[in-house]
Amino acid sequence: MTLLGVLTEAGLGAEERVVALRALLAYVIGAVQQEHLGALAGPGTAAIASLPAEEYPYLAGTAETPAPSPRPPSSTAA
Repeated sequence: MTLLGVLTEAGLGAEERVVALRALLAYVIGAVQQEHLGALAGPGTAAIASLPAEEYPYLAGTAETPAPSPRPPSSTAA
């Protein structure tokens, strides 16, 4: 069954299905982008991390957070 089929069987009308489908798609795309493009290392991040924590506590603290280690590609059995 397709996602639209599931949403239909859940009782969502046509307009509600469109909104739900777009919301789910945006969530999935955002999660994938965050996984692959999340934390950045480089001069821009270093500049943000060097901001005075008293004036920019959230921004400076976020830039200091280390990037997660990339996961090795998953192997699939052929």
